[in-house]
Amino acid sequence: GTMAKDEVGNGEAERHTHVNVVKVVEIVRAKKANSKMAIAFVGYFIFLSLYVAVVVLQREAWNSETTYAAVKSYLTGQFRDPKTYDYKDFMNVASVEEWWNWMEVFFIDNAYVGQQTNFEDYKPLDMNTMLRYNRLTSGVVLVQRRGKEEQCNVGDEKYLQFMPKCQQRTYAEGLINPSKESFKGSDGVTEYKYEEREVGLPGSGNFDVGFFQNLDYDGDTAADQMAELRKQRWINEGTQWARAGFVVYNPNIGTFCAVQFKTDFDLAGTIQMKMEIEILLATNYTTWTDNIRMVLEIIFVILWFFNVASVIVTAVKEARIQQNSFAYFTSSGFNMLFALQLFLMLVATAVWANIVVDPSRTNITVTPEAILDKAGNPPNFSSVILLYQGYFIISGIIVLLGTFRILGFLRVNQNLSMLTDTLALMVAEFLQFAVVLIILTAAFMLMTHIYFGSTTNKFATPEAAFINTFEYLNGQADFFSLNEMDVVGAPIFYYTFIFIMIFVVLNITIAIIMDGYTLMQERKEKMASGYLKEVADLSAITQAKHGMLRMLAPCKGMMPAKWRVIKCLNGAILDRFAAPTKDEVLELLEPIMDPQHHVVSFETVKRKLRDMQTTPERLESIFDRFDAWEEPAYDLKVSADTRLDDAMKKVKQQIYSVLADQKRVESKIDMLLSHFAK
Repeated sequence: GTMAKDEVGNGEAERHTHVNVVKVVEIVRAKKANSKMAIAFVGYFIFLSLYVAVVVLQREAWNSETTYAAVKSYLTGQFRDPKTYDYKDFMNVASVEEWWNWMEVFFIDNAYVGQQTNFEDYKPLDMNTMLRYNRLTSGVVLVQRRGKEEQCNVGDEKYLQFMPKCQQRTYAEGLINPSKESFKGSDGVTEYKYEEREVGLPGSGNFDVGFFQNLDYDGDTAADQMAELRKQRWINEGTQWARAGFVVYNPNIGTFCAVQFKTDFDLAGTIQMKMEIEILLATNYTTWTDNIRMVLEIIFVILWFFNVASVIVTAVKEARIQQNSFAYFTSSGFNMLFALQLFLMLVATAVWANIVVDPSRTNITVTPEAILDKAGNPPNFSSVILLYQGYFIISGIIVLLGTFRILGFLRVNQNLSMLTDTLALMVAEFLQFAVVLIILTAAFMLMTHIYFGSTTNKFATPEAAFINTFEYLNGQADFFSLNEMDVVGAPIFYYTFIFIMIFVVLNITIAIIMDGYTLMQERKEKMASGYLKEVADLSAITQAKHGMLRMLAPCKGMMPAKWRVIKCLNGAILDRFAAPTKDEVLELLEPIMDPQHHVVSFETVKRKLRDMQTTPERLESIFDRFDAWEEPAYDLKVSADTRLDDAMKKVKQQIYSVLADQKRVESKIDMLLSHFAK
């Protein structure tokens, strides 16, 4: 495992009388910076990978996705409309009458399962079990939120005699500007009151609000209640938002599945329905996988504290050196990204802590018949669902920021940093062009909103128009569908959009990217033609191999001999672990480096370093390692004036030599002519 002495330096090393000190220092500085960046990259990659592993385990995407797909497929099937006999599903509901038909004919019948596949009644402990393993925890809960009634303000009072009453619009699922006034059913007696139901433990401060209706756990009774609500016109002109929801429990994977069908009743008369399904763990940290995740979470928190402490220490040092409190953050965009990422990780950790201690799952009463909260109502997980959604949104942003930071670390190798360098070189020009791009996109967005917004929901709102206009940049514009909406506006928009945005703007954007790529290639070629050719040409695999060998230096005695060999370009053979380190090279050569004179004699180097604890053989190995033996004529970085003076001197010498030869020839010719003249 050790190298024999005759294996080191037994090559035919080619050396000259002079050495290039500046070349060695530049290469070693670049390699040292890359080594420092590589170490930071490995540490950051481990840190980010740990965070991603924790989030993946918390998400439990496989169980969530399979449950989601099963429940969605089960509850979004078609039903036959009892009036028109057409097949419809909940996404095709277009009127209040169809909404009630869907609720009575399809929803209640599928949510409440009373019989097995052989038409035998379920036993009490198996009652209302859908998809074999998902049992309804309690009855379905209906809730609606209503708008305030007011006298119509149409500008002309003559229309008030035709329809005098209007509804104020509510926002954010009816939570903003709702009506809290009780209303009566069609019989004029039955009254429905606004409620604020506390979610979780009493005093938690989390409320779900609206006009609630709890359907019974028995399917037949629930169907009768639904029929009575329809008879009483529980959904009427004041309703602007409604939700039908229930929770099922699956013991196989230990999860609750909260299913919510939400309906927006727009003031224009349209109905928009959507389904939301969220999978929640019934308990935390009970299985062995939960315990593994908890250990990883603890390790992540510890590493987070170490990273925060490191950032603080570094930021304080740079602030003192540069006399600027924000020097660390302004010196590099990647430092800013890392600080933002650490802050978002703190926010995500706080949100997850709230999820773990959320009382919604602990403040429940379990009986053989049902699972209810302490107040006797069906379990409500709306608060923890919002926390889950917010947590994973923040986690996605953290991963995105981590990807950008990893791109920054890829500068450790010139072959890996092509994308990073291209983006860095094009960003200034692209940001300036982005102003034009935003103006044009906004203009075409407004055109689509004006021309087609009244006939399709794709352009009915400015935000929807912006999204669909942006999609048109990918070539998804369909002239014929636009022409059906507006025969005049379609060609005006379509042809100008295609010409300006596709033919011109898109190609300018590509040209800007290509300019950045070209600059990146020029920089790399310039680097490869100078002293840093060794750094520029180093492959990522070789660089990683060298890094691994340095990490395994304590085990060098057990390594194969060939792993320790460095074969230099001049023929010398060195021991990787016996050769001078980067710090040693810089300690020796930086004090004697002269930027004006790159090439000096080796004897001069030895004389300047005679007081240093080194040997001539060790100095030779440094210049062997970096192929820095040169003759004075090969000094490539002397000043331009010096090179010009040398060239002029050589030209003058050549001219003088030619003139002297010419005179000698002329004198000989004169002698010959005089000889023949005699």
